[in-house]
Amino acid sequence: MKKMKKLIPFVMTAALLAGCSQELGLKDQDKTVVNVENAGEDINLTTNQEIFEKLFESQGASAVANEIVYTIAKDLVNKSENNLLGKKGTYKVAGYTFEYERLAEKIKDKFDGYYTATYKKNGLFNEKLLINSLLNSGYNIAVPAVYYEETTDNLLGYKELADQLKGDYTQLIEKTLIKDVYLELLKEEYIFEVHSDYLKSTSTSSETAYSAYAKAKYVEYFSYTPSKSSEANEINTKITNELDALLETKADAAVTKDEFKNLVVNKFESILKEYELDNLVKEFAKINYKAADGIYSKGTVGVLEEKYKDKYLNIYDAAEKAKLTNDEITEATSLISTYSSNSSYSIFNGYELKQLDVANKKYYNDLVVSTKSSTVINSSIDAKLKVNNDKLDLTNGFLDYYNNDNPLFKLDGTYYIVRVEPIYNHKYVKATDKVEKSSDAAILDAVELLATHSSYTSNAIKYYLDEYYEAGNLVLHNEDVYNYLNETYNFKIEE
Repeated sequence: MKKMKKLIPFVMTAALLAGCSQELGLKDQDKTVVNVENAGEDINLTTNQEIFEKLFESQGASAVANEIVYTIAKDLVNKSENNLLGKKGTYKVAGYTFEYERLAEKIKDKFDGYYTATYKKNGLFNEKLLINSLLNSGYNIAVPAVYYEETTDNLLGYKELADQLKGDYTQLIEKTLIKDVYLELLKEEYIFEVHSDYLKSTSTSSETAYSAYAKAKYVEYFSYTPSKSSEANEINTKITNELDALLETKADAAVTKDEFKNLVVNKFESILKEYELDNLVKEFAKINYKAADGIYSKGTVGVLEEKYKDKYLNIYDAAEKAKLTNDEITEATSLISTYSSNSSYSIFNGYELKQLDVANKKYYNDLVVSTKSSTVINSSIDAKLKVNNDKLDLTNGFLDYYNNDNPLFKLDGTYYIVRVEPIYNHKYVKATDKVEKSSDAAILDAVELLATHSSYTSNAIKYYLDEYYEAGNLVLHNEDVYNYLNETYNFKIEE
């Protein structure tokens, strides 16, 4: 039975904060501390204690408890033999230098979450808006001389936001982002070390019983829904021709992830965006009918010439209104409201924003999938993706949805091409039919996916709190901190 060496009354903790530890005769072990190892040397317990005390004073028990969990996570992940941090080197992200590649990449993913409308002006990302928001939230961000501002001719696209930012976000990374990442990595370590059974496949008398891991796979997909159904055949012919040109170079080999992404980004997208922009021109002409032909740049994001800015249909002018049928008036009224966002701005501003939406649209998506994934694409496609890896119907690496050797298929009005690459863990999972191996990076990607599901990792933090306490590396003498750990992670020290 575990016994807590608890609990020093809060008044004593307050005395400690006032620097009275010697007068009280308290020893290092009589504090709220985590003893960890870093580069083979013990961290000074007093240093940890000072951190926890300052946090308690300024932010309360929850901040101290979370710092304890982070300290444990960092200790375990840094010592892990499962290569959770990736390749060692020098990696710069938003003003902060990382020693490990995977840690840097995960932080980059966190920054991508800031690419939202909140930090955009006229549909384009503006770093100043992000920095002002973070400054108002209490982060000390080094303000750059020049901010990153997205432009119509240099959209972020598939680039990573962190690589474009000009400010130094060190404090945001140290105070928040890196702590979130270490907790994610701790859960990955938990799967490797405590539940390796999630990674294995075992033979039964009738068939191979696959774990969720054994069904893990990379999925990349292209999808589009035609604005006009009448254009679908023409678009599909162009897309199929581009795909066939690639397949001719592959014989029967599967198309790789990079080859598929390049095909979508450099070929399919240009085909679709030209149609979308041309349709936008035709639609806008219904309320801008006086404008001369050719003032719009076909298939590009163009700015209207200044002399045409006021040459749009005024449906409230009797003479002009008389020229239109009732259906045309209804359509024009609706379009004017749409393009002006109910008169929030001019229709020309609305037109340019719609052009920007088309130019910004992405048709390539990639993710890792397992049986535990929620909605991936849609329920019909998901059902085919979540089967055992040896039961996939693939042609050149593409999902053969209708079993007709055609990678391009239509479902509920949307066209898809879905590339699938099973992930085989050669350390645990026996591949079927032939020997297959995945890279260590792919295995980590699959474990990372499993670590996002609470059913696999719900006890991870409790497990390591228990482990550290039993080893004498965690000492608690603050009731508020203990209560938080107990209520949040079900960590218990028995009387």
